[in-house]
Amino acid sequence: MKAFSRQSINPCIIATQYAVRGKLVLEANGIQKEIEEAKKKGKTNPYPFDKVVYCNIGNPQICNQQPLTYPRQIISIVEYPELLNHTSFFPKDVINHAKKIINSLGCTGTSGAYTNSMGVVQFRKSICKFIKRRDGTAPSPDEVFITDGASTGIKMILNMLISHPLHGIMIPIPQYPLYSAAISQFGGFQINYYLDESKKWSTDMTSVRKVYEQAVEKGIQVKGFVCINPGNPTGQVLTVQNMKEIIEFCYEKKICLLADEVYQENIYGEIPFTSFRKVLKSMRDEVKNTVELVSFFSVSKGFYGECGKRGGYFQIENINSFARSQMYKMASINLCSNVIGQEMVEIICNPPKEGDESYPKYINEKMSILNSLKRKAKLLHSVLNECEGITCNEAMGALYLFPKIKFSNKYIDECKRKDQQPDEVYCLRMLKSIGVCVVPGSGFGQKDNTYHFRIAILPPENEIQNIANKIKIFHTSFMKEYDH
Repeated sequence: MKAFSRQSINPCIIATQYAVRGKLVLEANGIQKEIEEAKKKGKTNPYPFDKVVYCNIGNPQICNQQPLTYPRQIISIVEYPELLNHTSFFPKDVINHAKKIINSLGCTGTSGAYTNSMGVVQFRKSICKFIKRRDGTAPSPDEVFITDGASTGIKMILNMLISHPLHGIMIPIPQYPLYSAAISQFGGFQINYYLDESKKWSTDMTSVRKVYEQAVEKGIQVKGFVCINPGNPTGQVLTVQNMKEIIEFCYEKKICLLADEVYQENIYGEIPFTSFRKVLKSMRDEVKNTVELVSFFSVSKGFYGECGKRGGYFQIENINSFARSQMYKMASINLCSNVIGQEMVEIICNPPKEGDESYPKYINEKMSILNSLKRKAKLLHSVLNECEGITCNEAMGALYLFPKIKFSNKYIDECKRKDQQPDEVYCLRMLKSIGVCVVPGSGFGQKDNTYHFRIAILPPENEIQNIANKIKIFHTSFMKEYDH
C-alpha cells in the first residue's frame, strides 16, 4: 500500500470539508480559464458572460477594494528602509510610525529575522492599547498571540481543546466551515446549535441548552462554545443581553468561549458591536474571573481587507499558566507568524490620530469603504427580497447575505432522485448561467428542508446593481422552469 493511498491517509483529513473553496469554486476557476483561453485564441466565448464574479469568499481586494494608503506606506518603508532617505514622499507621522516598527524589530533595519513566537512585544502592546480603546480596560501583552490570520489561532485553540473523539465543540449553524473542518481534522465531535432565522439569526439559549443536554446524554464532554459576532454567513450582530446569556451558560457549564470577532468593524445596522471581553468584564466577579475566553481578530476583514498579508491575533482571558505555556509551545513549533502580517496587525491596531498628517486621508478611505459596503448590503438585500420564493434577513454586519430559497417540491424531488443537493445544483446553475459564484447553504449547515446560499457583498458598486439584476433574472427563470 502506498503512503498516500486513500486507505492510508489520515481519515480525519479525508472527512474534512471546506465549502467556500470547494466544488463550486473549482468549477468557477475552470470556467474562467475557458473564457480566457477562448479570448487568447480568438474564439467565441463559450459562456454568456465575460468573467466570473467571485462572491464566494470574503476577499475584498480580489474584488478591487483598494488597500488603505497609510499601512501600505509604512510597510513599504519597513521593508525597504532606504526610503527613509526620501522623506518628502511620505507624511511625517508615516515616517515616525515606520521608524518605531523598524526599531521594534531589533534587527538593524530588516524584518527578515524570526521574532518572538507570540509576536513582537511592541506590536502586542499596540494591540493591548487597541483593546483598551475598545473595551475600556487593557489586557497584558502576555495574553496576546499574533498569528497568521485568525484561522491559525482558531485551529491552534481547537487542537488544544480536542484530545478525544468524545470532546465536543458547540458551533452555530449556519457556521463558517473552518470550524467544522478543524473539528473533523482534530478528531473531535461537532455539536450544532441552530441560530433563529425568524429572529434575525439570534442565539436561542433554550435551544442551546437542549442541544448541550443531548450531547451530554451521548457521553460527549463539551469543551468549547463558538460564537461568530458579527455573524458569518448570516450577518447578525448580537445584543449585549444575548451575549450575557451566552457567557452565563459558559460559566455554568465550565465551557471555554471562543469569540470570533473578525468582522467587528463591519456594522451596518442599529446594533453596535460590543466585544465579548467587554461584556465579560462588566459581569459579577465569579463570572468575570472564571469564564475562559479566547477572542480572535484579523486584518483580512473590516475596512482593511488585507487577506493576503495573513495577520491576526487571539487574546485570552482566565486561561491558566500551564495552558498558556502550551500555547506558547505550539506557537514556537511554527517559530513565529509571518512578520509582514505582524506589522500589518500593529498598524491596523495603531491608526493615525486626529491631528496627524495622515488622518484626513485615512478616515476618508475608511468611511468610503464602510459606507460603500453598507450601500451594497442594502441594495442586494432589497433585490433578493423582490425575488419570488426568496426571503433574506438584512446584513447587520460582516460581508455577506444568506438568503433562503423556497424550492418547488418538483425540483426537490428531482434532486433527491439524482442524489444531489438542491441548493448546490441551484448555485451551479447560477454560475454557468450568469457567471456569479456563490456558496450553497449546505456548505455552512442549515436546518433540514431549508435551502440557502451565501453571497459576499464585495463586488464594486458600479457592478453590484448589474449583478443583482442578473441574479433576479436567473432566479425568475429557474423558478418558472420548476413551477408547481
